[in-house]
Amino acid sequence: MGWLLKATINRCLAASCVCLVLPFSAQALEFAELALQYGKGPGTGLGYTGDVGLDDSNKNYRLVEFFNWQVTPRFSGQIEAIYQKDIRPDGNGQNWISLGVRPAYAITEQFKLVTELGHDQVEAPGGTRKLSKFTFALTWSPKGPGFWERPEVRLYYTYASWNEAAKRAANELAQGSALSDTGAFGTALHGANVGLQVVEISDAVGARAPSALQRKRTKPQVKS
Repeated sequence: MGWLLKATINRCLAASCVCLVLPFSAQALEFAELALQYGKGPGTGLGYTGDVGLDDSNKNYRLVEFFNWQVTPRFSGQIEAIYQKDIRPDGNGQNWISLGVRPAYAITEQFKLVTELGHDQVEAPGGTRKLSKFTFALTWSPKGPGFWERPEVRLYYTYASWNEAAKRAANELAQGSALSDTGAFGTALHGANVGLQVVEISDAVGARAPSALQRKRTKPQVKS
């Protein structure tokens, strides 16, 4: 089913979920999008088939908004915000908020300075899990200074911090992950890394909660 008013409604196959997307544009605002997703039962995966054992009393709502800007040929960026509410009659519901911004400034036609700030927060039984990160990247963009020009080669530094609730969730749901006691940072509540990243396709701001902050998913999963 569907209707159109500068919008597209898609029904996910093999799951009861609906996505409403509202694109628009404005001066100095290169592109913006508002998406509303709703799923119940197995449709709570919101993009893949979720737990097939869930009935229709289990519901997920997700609101996603992001926009890109290209104020000048050299200054660009993207902002993204996500809110998700999981309703579970067994009392294991949770609320997820994710915010991210990635400004970029081209110092030449092929080199950019890119930063990214992100924060994720999940209100769940057992405490509110929090993760914040900062990334700086010296970026080579051979096709030009635009935000979406690819490929890009990024030499980056990332610093992140998280709280005890996030670490407890990681120990329970994602052992061996960076936030867990058995991960790269041990019992610490912060960490940093340096690396080289080659990006061949467009990627959005990484405002996504890591698996350690989210509820454990039940397999099998089928990506849409």
